[in-house]
Amino acid sequence: MKVVSGGLPDQPGFGSYSSEGGEGCEGCGGSGIRCPAEPSCLLPDLPAGWVVAERCDVCERYPDDLSAAEVVCDDAT
Repeated sequence: MKVVSGGLPDQPGFGSYSSEGGEGCEGCGGSGIRCPAEPSCLLPDLPAGWVVAERCDVCERYPDDLSAAEVVCDDAT
């Protein structure tokens, strides 16, 4: 995933999502996004300015990695 600029959006309740009882997700803290992420697959060296973003597989707030990356990245690929 390429990040041109990022940051979690200012959205009410964005950081307080929880799949279990309101304490936040243990995998992502409630955002549904892991960024920078360390995927289990091997990746080539990323060019300068690129970072890996993926959905949290614990709470599954987003349907896939690209959907999660589009929330924090201006240019997600």
